[in-house]
Amino acid sequence: MNTYYLIDFENVNSVGLETKKNLTEQDIVIIFYTKNASKIDMSVLSKIANAKLQFIEVPVGKQSLDMHLSSFMGNLLIDSERRLVVVSKDHDYDSVIKFWKTRIGADIVRIDNMGAGDSNNISAKINMIKSSNNLEQCEALSKIGYKDAEIQYVQKLLDKHLIEKNGKQQIYRSIVSKYGQEKGLKLYRDVKKIYC
Repeated sequence: MNTYYLIDFENVNSVGLETKKNLTEQDIVIIFYTKNASKIDMSVLSKIANAKLQFIEVPVGKQSLDMHLSSFMGNLLIDSERRLVVVSKDHDYDSVIKFWKTRIGADIVRIDNMGAGDSNNISAKINMIKSSNNLEQCEALSKIGYKDAEIQYVQKLLDKHLIEKNGKQQIYRSIVSKYGQEKGLKLYRDVKKIYC
C-alpha cells in the first residue's frame, strides 16, 4: 500500500520534513508551497530521496494552501488502497480528516512532523502496519484457531487505526463490538501480543 505524505510546507518548513526513517518508493511525498515559502534544506531532501517526490505550488492567499491540500486529499481518497499522512501543525485539517474517516473509513492521519523522535514516531507505526501483513503473524493467529475472515477483519482494523492516537482503543472496541465481550476480548489480547 502506498503512503502519501501531504506536506503543508508553509506550516512545517524543512524541520517538518526531517525524518530518521528511510522512505521507500512506496512512499510519495508531496510538498505544497507558495512562492513566499522558505527555502528547503537540501540535506533534509536528501534523506527522503528514495521516496517519490512532488512539488505543488499554489497561489498565495489566506488559507489558499490549506484549501488546495484538502482538495488534493479528497481526490486521492477516491482510491481506498492509499494511506494519507498530512504533515502540518495546523489542527484545522483534523475536521477534514474526521469527515473522511467517518464518511468512507479513510486511512488518514495528521502529524506535526515526519520525524517525531519518541516511541510514537509515525514512521515506526507505518512500518509496523506495513509489516502487519506478514505471513508469520497471520499464521500465528491461524494456529491459535482464528478463521481467515477473523484474521482479515483484524488486518483491516490494524491498517485503519493503528497509527491513530487512540488506535488500540478503537481496535479493541471494534473487535468486541463484532465478536462480543468474551470472544472479542480474547481475540484482542491475542492480536495485541502478536502485532502490538
